[in-house]
Amino acid sequence: MKKIILSIILSAVFLIIFAACKKDFLDTPDPNTTSSADFYKTDADFTAAINATYGSLQRGSLFGREIYPVIDLVTDEIEATPKSDANAQVPIDNFTTFPNNDLVTHVWTDFYIVIFRANLVLDNIKGTPLQNRIKGEALFIRSLAYYYLTSLYGDVPLILTSDAKKNISPTREKMNVIFDQLEKDLLQAKDLLPINYSPAETGRATSGAVNGLLGIIYMLEKKYDKAEPVFANIISSGTYDLVPNFRDNGNSLNENNKESLFEVQFSDQTGGNANWCEYCGDEGSFYQAYYGSAIFGDFWNFKPSVWILNQFEPNDPRKMASIFGQGSLSNNGKPYSKSIDSVAVRKYVQDTPEKYFAVDPINIRVLRFSDILLLYAEALNENGKTAQAAVPINRVRTRATADKTILPDVSSALSQGDMFNAIVHERIVELCFEQKRWIDLVRWDRAGKINMIDVLNTNINKAAKASVKNKLFPIPQGERDTNPLLVQNPGY
Repeated sequence: MKKIILSIILSAVFLIIFAACKKDFLDTPDPNTTSSADFYKTDADFTAAINATYGSLQRGSLFGREIYPVIDLVTDEIEATPKSDANAQVPIDNFTTFPNNDLVTHVWTDFYIVIFRANLVLDNIKGTPLQNRIKGEALFIRSLAYYYLTSLYGDVPLILTSDAKKNISPTREKMNVIFDQLEKDLLQAKDLLPINYSPAETGRATSGAVNGLLGIIYMLEKKYDKAEPVFANIISSGTYDLVPNFRDNGNSLNENNKESLFEVQFSDQTGGNANWCEYCGDEGSFYQAYYGSAIFGDFWNFKPSVWILNQFEPNDPRKMASIFGQGSLSNNGKPYSKSIDSVAVRKYVQDTPEKYFAVDPINIRVLRFSDILLLYAEALNENGKTAQAAVPINRVRTRATADKTILPDVSSALSQGDMFNAIVHERIVELCFEQKRWIDLVRWDRAGKINMIDVLNTNINKAAKASVKNKLFPIPQGERDTNPLLVQNPGY
């Protein structure tokens, strides 16, 4: 399974129940269906089930397509173009999202599909060595889903079983309770997972991926004393390192490299109806159609903001590696001659002529080593080890270019506040367009380090302004119509 490329098979069972039916008839098992008790028998069954759980991350409402406008468009690094969808995308860009927004609803729904599939695996584990490893994978994927849900919606239902009878009308659980569960799950998972896999299994969750997410959860909880050693262990393990070419973290040429802790896997495999056929075998994402230049045709829904263009230090090579603009080469290999207003995202977009514009084969890097280095610097700084925090920051900057006249080292003599600002800057230019900015803003706001509403309104030059309610997305109205116990976020 070279890249864990999965065909997601969806099935639905519709039961038509008439009032005149007798109870004994209703209780008769359907001989044409397979229950979970019948399916989960062998290691091969559990392998198929965990593969389907990974496959859920590829869904069109998640990393296949729709998570990007939700988690990126609300930030200061991305803005809508005239081609953005007026009903779903533009309201996110303008901070006027309503609870019935399709994108907000789909992301919520599909993360709970991920959780359901992980719970199915966990509920049926028997305990063979392979199944114990698969249990660790399921715990990691479920934790990843809750990491995104809490970052977007705040308190959410904590569903830990696939038993529908126990999940009827769940209420929202406090984030601290959810984080306690994630800590427990990830600490268990790291002891069940290997450091790496054979080439055929590359792409599965490792103990390094688990530790990376665990450290981030600690950061979200302001448990900097616990986060610091977790990140330090990842760094000192020797398993991970920065790749020499920064651009290799945003193309398909060097995926699952030594800088990668976890990626959502994609390829250019199609089912014969590329561009729109999410469920007929297409294994690429829609990322480049959303973010790539107008070369791709009728899309190019989002573009880098004017603010992000001005964040890079002069001649920082990461700017040209992350953004198509004047002086860079477009996807057809010709000079990109668009005006500054027509810049486009380059990360996760192909540099060579595409096979199908809506089947982007580039893996999405969810966790990578430079992110860990900068989080480690932040934990050190928060723990009063400000001088030491400069070391991992400068390691990231030196990889971008060894020319200190372009990117001079960050001084170890900075104050704690100035070091925090240096970390913020480095995360912006190193990790832009990687779905980190929103979660960083949320994390720093909850920690009292910034006021994210002031930051957004200062950095985004538009008439529409963010307000306090925009710290969270609304709970989808359809979910509240079905379950009135789900209290809406303030302001919606």
